[in-house]
Amino acid sequence: MIRILENFVPKNYNLWLFSLDKGGGSRFAGNSWYLYNYVKNNHPEIRALCVTSSNFVKQKLKRNNGDYFSPNSFRSFITALRAGVYICTNELHEDIINFSKKNTYKVNVWHGMIIKKIGYASPLIRERVKNRSFLSRFREILLRKVKLNEYDFIPCTSKNLVEVFKKTFSTSKIFVTGQPRDDFFFKKVDRNIILEKYGFENLIDKKIICYLPTHRDIRKVDEKYFIFENNQVAQEKLKENNLFILQKNHYTKVDRIKVNKNIYNLNDDFDVQELLYISDILITDYSSCYFDYLHTQRPIIFYPYDFKDYTTYDRELYFDYFDDIVSPGQKVNNEKELLSTILFYHNNPSIDAEKRKNSLKFFHEKSDGNSSKRTFMALVNDLNVNNYFVK
Repeated sequence: MIRILENFVPKNYNLWLFSLDKGGGSRFAGNSWYLYNYVKNNHPEIRALCVTSSNFVKQKLKRNNGDYFSPNSFRSFITALRAGVYICTNELHEDIINFSKKNTYKVNVWHGMIIKKIGYASPLIRERVKNRSFLSRFREILLRKVKLNEYDFIPCTSKNLVEVFKKTFSTSKIFVTGQPRDDFFFKKVDRNIILEKYGFENLIDKKIICYLPTHRDIRKVDEKYFIFENNQVAQEKLKENNLFILQKNHYTKVDRIKVNKNIYNLNDDFDVQELLYISDILITDYSSCYFDYLHTQRPIIFYPYDFKDYTTYDRELYFDYFDDIVSPGQKVNNEKELLSTILFYHNNPSIDAEKRKNSLKFFHEKSDGNSSKRTFMALVNDLNVNNYFVK
């Protein structure tokens, strides 16, 4: 019905539809959320609506007086026909089930900056796409798949990433504005309020280490691996030093928070930016979450325990992973090294500070809390240049 009626219903380019599902390592789309809030609070001329299937996100919207609806509802059908601008963080045809392709301006704010090869730049992904089944191809036709090179606007954080994004999306429509979600690091937010919101009152005044591993395409080891799970020595050392680890796997299958002494395994009901904000140390592997965390200039530990297998079977990388500009912190390969490095940074948080400063300058054109504003201004300007007039 949408495909038929879109030929007759005029688009309103002051009506923007934001998808808040599928945010990369979380089912919460951070970049869409923070851009949505900026637009809602600063530009009343734009009617900003949200679509989400997540109860966690719906509660966030209710607390912020946000206007939203569920996928496949009658309202989503009507809005899909009228909205002139769509904003997603993953893939439009999956993030917004009902959407109109004709005469719409499609924005992909993406779910993070890029260190690993994805999209058109990845030989492994291209091979999988080439060999996909008939059912997969048929599903793409039914979903009306939007190819990566069909998006009209894709933001990134630095001129050093522009070529990377061009290769990934096979388009020149890349804009250096910063990530909207990174603005959160520049807000004056009470850390204790965040802890209390998630039921972590017992972690107030404690040192928190956040572990955010990335997704494995072929080998689903990130779904099964929980840090220090059977390591009694590490668990005792963490307790002795009053250190707590919050681990959230990529699209985790943990349905509720599970506690193993000083280690918390989290479910998907978290805003990752808030986790990063309250953390004193970040542990990650190939996830670009550390690009965001660079704004805090706090220690980062890189834990590429499966580097050879990951880069062979899952994803190749754009950069030399072991270059200090790319990964400005200690690299460890097993839990013994990881524990000693945690204690090292705990006692010496200023170590590698210069490396982190250099990495921040490389990956971020600006570090000032105005990424949402720059993204909005660049987006509206491009809409008007291309005759999608915003009033």
